[in-house]
Amino acid sequence: MAVVFVMHERNQDAILGLFFSCGSLGGMFGPWVVGLASDWPSPRNAVGVVAALFCLFMAVVPMMVRRTERAAG
Repeated sequence: MAVVFVMHERNQDAILGLFFSCGSLGGMFGPWVVGLASDWPSPRNAVGVVAALFCLFMAVVPMMVRRTERAAG
């Protein structure tokens, strides 16, 4: 949160609201996905599926940000 206050002086409230909303969604959907995946073969595989989805998400988001920055700049 300190980064928001230091780097963004204009829209701090909106940025913090988005930050906490995304955190809440992650706290809601993470266990839900683990529950869905554990219904398949086993809970051990469910954790692997969630880890793979997280890694995919963390690889795709920076690519999307770069693409948006190139289009805007």
